[in-house]
Amino acid sequence: MDGLTELLIYMATSAAGLTDEPVNYGPLRMITAAQKLTEYMLKQDPDNAVLRAIADDIEENKGRYSTSPDAFAEMLNRVVEKTVDLL
Repeated sequence: MDGLTELLIYMATSAAGLTDEPVNYGPLRMITAAQKLTEYMLKQDPDNAVLRAIADDIEENKGRYSTSPDAFAEMLNRVVEKTVDLL
């Protein structure tokens, strides 16, 4: 299974699951989808420093979703700022 198919399945099942999950699971599901997409993109462009920084930040901080919501939100904002460098 390729990365895009895997991402599609993750996003579809996450969307379906969110109807029964707490509202605050949404950001975690979205950033996990972004992480999966970033990993796929890195396979196509392994030397892309911006993609690597995004992937690393997500991996290091997505677990803070439940332990430190403020740190999780800060990571989300950093990732958004880093995506500007992809334009």
